[in-house]
Parts: sequence; C-alpha cells; structure tokens
Amino acid sequence: MKRTILLAALLATQLTTSAVAKNKYIPVAGAVRGHNGTFWRTDVRIFNPSPAQAIDVTMHFLPQGVDGTNIPGRVFHLEPRETLVVDNAVAVVAPDLDNVVGAIRIDSDHAHTNDDFIASSRTYTGSGDATRPGTYGQFVPALEIEDATRSAAVLHIATRPDVRANLGVMNPGLEPVTVRFTLLGIDGQPFLSSAPLVVPPRSMQQWALTDADLFGGIYVADGTIIADSTAPVFTWGSVIDNHSGDAIFVRGVAQQASGARQ
Repeated sequence: MKRTILLAALLATQLTTSAVAKNKYIPVAGAVRGHNGTFWRTDVRIFNPSPAQAIDVTMHFLPQGVDGTNIPGRVFHLEPRETLVVDNAVAVVAPDLDNVVGAIRIDSDHAHTNDDFIASSRTYTGSGDATRPGTYGQFVPALEIEDATRSAAVLHIATRPDVRANLGVMNPGLEPVTVRFTLLGIDGQPFLSSAPLVVPPRSMQQWALTDADLFGGIYVADGTIIADSTAPVFTWGSVIDNHSGDAIFVRGVAQQASGARQ
C-alpha cells in the first residue's frame, strides 16, 4: 500500500514538473497611426516544432503603461509542426482597443524540454506614398525571461536631422521597475542621464529620445545608451530614418552594471 502511494505521488510530481508553463515576450507591438499617414501593425508567427505533441498557446496584449498582471488572453491551438499565423495581432487579441502600443506575452502550458514553441513578429506599415508602394518595418523577436537584464547597452542611437530614435523597456516581472538611461558618446564618456522612470508590472514604456524625461532636444550623431533598472527587463531602441520612415529594432545587450542606480 505504501509503495502504491509513493508511486502515485512520484507520478503526480513528474506530471506537474513536465507541464511547466513557458512564457515568451514580444516587447513592443502595436496597431497605431504614425507620421505621414502611416499605420503600424504587428504580425506574429508561432511554430510548434514537436512532431507529436499538439499545444495550446495564449496571447495577451499588454498596453503601454498599464499593469498587465491580470489581463486575459486569447487561446490558439497548434497541431504538431503547425505554424500559427496572426496578422495584425493586436486587433485580433484585443479588438476593443484602438491606436495602441504595448507588448505581447505568449504562454504555453505544454512546453516540453525538447519541443519549445518558436515565435517572432514583424511591426510594419505601408509606405503611405502611392508612388512608392510596399511596406517597411522591423523584426522584433520573442524573448524569454532569461533574456531580461538589469543593465543593457543599446547601440546605433542617434538624433539628427535625418534620424530619430525611441527607447523602450518591457517589464516581465510582477512588481514595478524603475529604470534610468545614461547617454554615452563614442568616447565612452557619460554626459547625460534621464530622470528615473517607472514601468508597471508586465507592461512596457517607449519614449522618444527627445522627450523631456530623457534627453530633450539634444543632437546626437552616434551614441550608446546604457539602461540600468531595479529588476531584469527587456530593453531596446528603435531608430527611424526621417526621410524614408524605415526603422530598425536594436535589442539591448546585457553588460556590466554601470553604477547609475536609482
């Protein structure tokens, strides 16, 4: 009898640990109107690489500046080796919201050690010019909690007549996070720091480099941003060509803490 109870308890433990939920985060996404008649939206792709195991994934849209801890999501089913195609994902997952920017959290309760789901996204717009049809935008990866860091470097940052830049932070944790940005010149010397900025739990914030809370109207030919936070976050820059409107996504790279703590 004792042996039966022990085996049952062991089996229950194995089942519990083998069905650990897997979370991934697309740190910035949107369905939002932009400059020059553009409309930015995010397409998401999710692939189930398992040859045998079907999975369910839940997508949550987490609006900018809002505590996203208890925001419900939409469930999608993927058969083995199936790819889920979700165009204009914000409109699909959060149809009641309009003209919004935020992040996307993707959960799966069927993540397996050898068969983890794969996800990525593209945020883009039409050219807005009938003489130059087509689209342009930026690839944004789906990140795991292990990719979050308390200190990150963001390269390719510039604000010039031909280029502008945004900075973003996504907080995957369950508590608010405070972040401060330090702007370095190419010589590595810090010459400006932002105000301390608070990001709610499971939410994101994005700022233009010219915002008063960051660095105002400063001219930057080419610089690096160091982002220091009170807990691990995802950090990025979005650098936009002012003539074509084309943008690149620059993911923050973990680095040794700079000491610019709050």
